[in-house]
Amino acid sequence: MIEVKMRISPFFIIPYLYFMDTHNLAWKNKKIKVSMLAAWLIAGSILIVSLYALIPLTEAENTEPRNFSTASPTIKIVAYKLAYAGNILKTQSGSGTIIQSDGMILTNNHVISDNDQKPLDAFEVCVTFEMNQAPVCDYSASLMAQNTELDLALLKIDATDIEGNTVENLAFLDANKEIDLQTGAALTIVGYPDTGQDTITTTKGQVSGFSKENGHQYIKTDASVSFGNSGGTALDEQGNFVGVPSYVLSELGNLGYVLDIREARDWMKEHLDDKAITQEKAQKAMRSQMKLWNDTIKTRTFTYPSYPKFTIGTPEGWNFEEINEKFIRMRSQSGGKFSYITIEATLLPFKVNDAFLEKLFKGMDFANAFVTSYKREKTTLNGYPAHLVRLSYSDYESKAYFIPYGHALISIYFNMDLQSKEASTKSYEEVLKTFHINSKTVDNPAVKKTMSFDNPPFSLTQMDGWYMMPNQKSVFDPNAILEITRSDSFDGVMEVFYEKWTESERELNNRELFETTMKEYKLNDYRQVLAKNETLVVDGLEGWSVTTSFPGEGTEIRKKSEVYLSDGDHYFYITYEDKDTNYDTYVEDFRNILLHFRNLKNKEPGLYEIGALNSSFKDISYHRYESEISYLKERGYLESMTGDEFRPENALTRAEILKLLVEAKIRFEEESKNLGKHDDALWGELDSYSKKVSRTENFKDTTKDAWYAKYIRYGKKKGFVSGYQNGSFRPNHKSTTAETLSMMFRIFDLKVWKAGNGVEWYEPLMDKGYEKHILPYGLYDPHHAVTKAEFAYMLKNLLNEVDSFNFFMNEGY
Repeated sequence: MIEVKMRISPFFIIPYLYFMDTHNLAWKNKKIKVSMLAAWLIAGSILIVSLYALIPLTEAENTEPRNFSTASPTIKIVAYKLAYAGNILKTQSGSGTIIQSDGMILTNNHVISDNDQKPLDAFEVCVTFEMNQAPVCDYSASLMAQNTELDLALLKIDATDIEGNTVENLAFLDANKEIDLQTGAALTIVGYPDTGQDTITTTKGQVSGFSKENGHQYIKTDASVSFGNSGGTALDEQGNFVGVPSYVLSELGNLGYVLDIREARDWMKEHLDDKAITQEKAQKAMRSQMKLWNDTIKTRTFTYPSYPKFTIGTPEGWNFEEINEKFIRMRSQSGGKFSYITIEATLLPFKVNDAFLEKLFKGMDFANAFVTSYKREKTTLNGYPAHLVRLSYSDYESKAYFIPYGHALISIYFNMDLQSKEASTKSYEEVLKTFHINSKTVDNPAVKKTMSFDNPPFSLTQMDGWYMMPNQKSVFDPNAILEITRSDSFDGVMEVFYEKWTESERELNNRELFETTMKEYKLNDYRQVLAKNETLVVDGLEGWSVTTSFPGEGTEIRKKSEVYLSDGDHYFYITYEDKDTNYDTYVEDFRNILLHFRNLKNKEPGLYEIGALNSSFKDISYHRYESEISYLKERGYLESMTGDEFRPENALTRAEILKLLVEAKIRFEEESKNLGKHDDALWGELDSYSKKVSRTENFKDTTKDAWYAKYIRYGKKKGFVSGYQNGSFRPNHKSTTAETLSMMFRIFDLKVWKAGNGVEWYEPLMDKGYEKHILPYGLYDPHHAVTKAEFAYMLKNLLNEVDSFNFFMNEGY
């Protein structure tokens, strides 16, 4: 089913994202909640080593027109996805071959498509002009055609590059030349493999044979074929284009499979004149990001493209490593594995305030336990008021400047090797000297009360006190759309995601998806289900909701409501997570936001049925046994208790206790034997005792047609109901602690020692209750009238005891 997801961003994650959504999923979010800043501080030293291989080789500035006729016909393709929030994200890369001088490219379909073989949104093309230099990534391409059976796609390079220069007369390879390729012939693979350090790479081998796969001929070769080679070029000894490298069968060793170019010719001829398909919004965003990178490399200065406009340069010895609209990363060429700087800008829909900073630094304080020294102080950076955090580890030191600037927070992180601290400090200072902010402070940005989207088509209106903005996780997660926060508290957040069902999930209806969700929660002791609604409807979109509680930091308890709304092959995932005290205050705001969700596919507003979002009963919030009551209610053990109130301090009668225990025993047997499926035989046996019978099957003080009669008859037949010595049952008397334990142990067959002379009858029962932790703390009186809440505590712990005993017996312990 839906996989368990960890929405953890890299160590340069935006500080505002300190709250990791426990989205899931497993369902979404059984995510582990950690401080994002703590994650950065702890993981930075590990991740920076692995990121070293990602440093792109920078091209020397070339002012002369490029000669495409002498460039390599094998090009690199980078596919991008447009996030729903508007960000453009690099998704994957591969290789391709130019087959016409007008820029027609042949590649693998999986290079330019997602897992469902649907095309991604925009395509960057990188051309190699010098074999020992990184390719020039100034070009974009549009989709012409796809063939999923052959795993092929045609792209066409756009007429102008990102600087507006004409792209024409490209070198190409003839895909129609007849070649008689034989086993043992030399073969060369050209492409941009993941092991190639970003330059074009050639590997040589020979034809090992031929194979029919899915009715098409493939060339087998021992030439090295790696990830990234897909879609590239296979050449014979004379340099003729003979095939498209597609994949490697690792179980056979280094044996690559190359689609014979002859298999592609008929399909290519059919589509060479097709009209290009361009996702204009995505392509514009991609080309803008590509130009930002180019301008930065040429000038060695980065200028943030939106508010707050700031600049930072790279002195001698430093290079830019990564750039997008949210953060940049720089690295020292000679400073060792720890020498990097990351700068990011976090925007808020209001001025950065003390509540925001308090939450930010609280998250950083969490990392204090993992470092050798920790210090936080107010300071300035180039005249701008800032907060400086220093953390020292055994061999390096981390620093972070946080600069509040109106409704933005600029964050600058860097590490330095303590063995060369003096030289590293001087090097960093040279970079920081170039930092300047070029915008006037904006404290109160324009805020939209309603935000509308075309893809997916929906709108949402915020509630008073809450602010909507594009979800800043969308820099890393294309499914993230909106986040909604308060200006006075950053403990909680509401979020909107739009995700695609997997192929197996699409075959299930909402009821089946809901049941799968609940099975996942039953396996997770970390979360406690407080409420669920399997038939939720929001503006005509059907789905379900689940509300859970779980531990936060320290003694903090958090609550989270998760709403799933099916929308064809996709679903909306809308959440609200907060500290439990805040959650109970603002859960109605979340309900109102759902009521203001508009599915723009509908011309008129549709049906809304939200149901309960908070605890299963409205009168148990903060009750000492809230988790036990919610546990039993969610699993059906309190199914007969309807309404929105539980009245936890009301005492239960003996008849009520008997009914609850009999039904609990049947439901427990269902869970044990039938994995929770309804058992008609078990319930049918109980219902068979509903018929009117002679008085001898009742007690002298029970009525044969009373609501509890079938439970008494059923209990007498099973041998766990005997009543008092005078022949009465006292169905309406309040059940005492000892009487409740007696019924529990009889019905669930837990043995107790027999009381001898001079021992009260209830002492063995109370003793067993204490031994098995069934009795609540402080409940020492055997004559005490058991309340509903106390019974819930006792029943949950009894079920745990019986379930554990059965487990160990069945496993042979």
